[in-house]
Amino acid sequence: MTKDFTNYCDDSGQKIYVGDLVTLASPLKNEIDKINIFKVVKGKNDYEIVFYKGSMSSTDRNYRQKLSGAYKVIGNIKTGIDESLLE
Repeated sequence: MTKDFTNYCDDSGQKIYVGDLVTLASPLKNEIDKINIFKVVKGKNDYEIVFYKGSMSSTDRNYRQKLSGAYKVIGNIKTGIDESLLE
């Protein structure tokens, strides 16, 4: 099965695929429970990020955002967060 490439890359140049978990800021190992993590999804017209885990609530207006706001890929939906990608 082929991964669905979004035509975006994170700040380090890593390609972003549907199902990846991304952050909007530098993901520090000691603050991983505080940072908001988003899941990459395919929207109606473009790719988006949707809140996955963190302190945000589903009523927050930033619950769903444009993919262009993604800073760093830190894992994917199937395997979870890859701690080696945290700073």
